[in-house]
Amino acid sequence: MSSAGPDSDPPAPLPPDAPAPLRLLWARWRAVAVYHPPTLDDFPFDSLVVESPGLAVLKRETGSRGRVDYRFVAVGPDHLRNTGVDLPQRPLSDLVHPRLLPQVMEAYARIFEQGEPHYWEFANAVYGAPHVSYQRLLAPLFEPDGTVTHAIGSWCWRDD
Repeated sequence: MSSAGPDSDPPAPLPPDAPAPLRLLWARWRAVAVYHPPTLDDFPFDSLVVESPGLAVLKRETGSRGRVDYRFVAVGPDHLRNTGVDLPQRPLSDLVHPRLLPQVMEAYARIFEQGEPHYWEFANAVYGAPHVSYQRLLAPLFEPDGTVTHAIGSWCWRDD
């Protein structure tokens, strides 16, 4: 995570017309980051998903062969409604079209390795799902030792 104090406020990684749930997540993440690296405890999913039904939490996992993947561990109801795919406990690598997988995995790896939020506008990212277009902000959540093991994200679909 880049060092930022109360007097510094980096520009949001969002376009000016980003949907309100993405702006809300950015504001909350920044408000916490001014004082300490944001953690999973700073973002109580069950209460936040009420106002942001496109919210999701992912966990970074390393398999026995050293392959890194990202598992959806908490998912708001808008994901199923917009994609038709039940995401809880599904690894990201099972959800993305094989041709897009390297690009998507690289973007997620940067979030977890660099500790910085990432905005993405994308279309049809869930393999086998109907065509969808969405905007997403994914923000890292830190452990006490400074590693990022989880990320919280907000997705907003174009048809919403």
